Amino acid sequence: MIEFRYLLALLIFCMGVYAVYLFFAQNFALIALLAAIFLFLLAYLIMPDAHQRRDANFDRHDIYWFIEVLISLPFNILAWPFRLLGSFIKHVID
Repeated sequence: MIEFRYLLALLIFCMGVYAVYLFFAQNFALIALLAAIFLFLLAYLIMPDAHQRRDANFDRHDIYWFIEVLISLPFNILAWPFRLLGSFIKHVID
């Protein structure tokens, strides 16, 4: 089941990369950008988390680690401005 979730997350990630390509190829079509963001977030949510891998005694191979880093990179890039904004607001309030 964990392998299936990795495969599904990887396929959705590839669709997100294709949506980014369409964004640039179709003169910055906003719908392609929104689809890419949605697909990257969906791939991140589908990917198994550490608790599920540990509970299943999942032996991690290098390919699974690579897929995990590859899928989490766009999510971290999308989440970074919001984390920065939250940190800024926290320092302003304190």
